[in-house]
Amino acid sequence: MVKFLKNCSINDRIRIVLSFVLLISVTSFFIVDIIVVQRLEGLTKPDNSYLTFILIVAASIMNVIPVFFKKLSFLVIISALLISFGIGVHFYLTAFALADLSTGVPFFTNSVGNAVLISSLHLTYLSLFVLCDIGCIILAFRKD
Repeated sequence: MVKFLKNCSINDRIRIVLSFVLLISVTSFFIVDIIVVQRLEGLTKPDNSYLTFILIVAASIMNVIPVFFKKLSFLVIISALLISFGIGVHFYLTAFALADLSTGVPFFTNSVGNAVLISSLHLTYLSLFVLCDIGCIILAFRKD
C-alpha cells in the first residue's frame, strides 16, 4: 500500500481523501437521520435520506476507481454529477425544515425546536457535501 501511494499523483491522493470524507460524512448523516430525525414525533416530511446515501456512496466509489484504472478517468465527472444529484435530494429534505423556520408555523415538524434541530443537521451535512463536490469538480479538470 505504501508503494502504491508513492506512485500516486497528488490528484489521486486528494481524490482518495475526498472519497473517504464523503463516505464518512454520508454514513454519519444516514445514521444520525435514522437515530435522531426519524424518531421525532409528528414529522410529515418525506424520507428520502436513503436516496442521498445511495447517490453519494456510489459517487465516492466512482471517484476512487480512476486511481486504480487510469483508462476510466471519465468516472470522475460522473462522480461529480452523482454528488450533485445527492446534494439536490438532500436540499429537498432540508427545505421542509427551513420552510417551518422561515414562516414560524410548524407544518412539517410538530414544533419549531424540531425544525431548528433538523435544519441545522441537514445544513451541516449539506455544506460538507457541497465542499466535497467542489473538490471533485476541480480535480476532474485538473491535470496531473
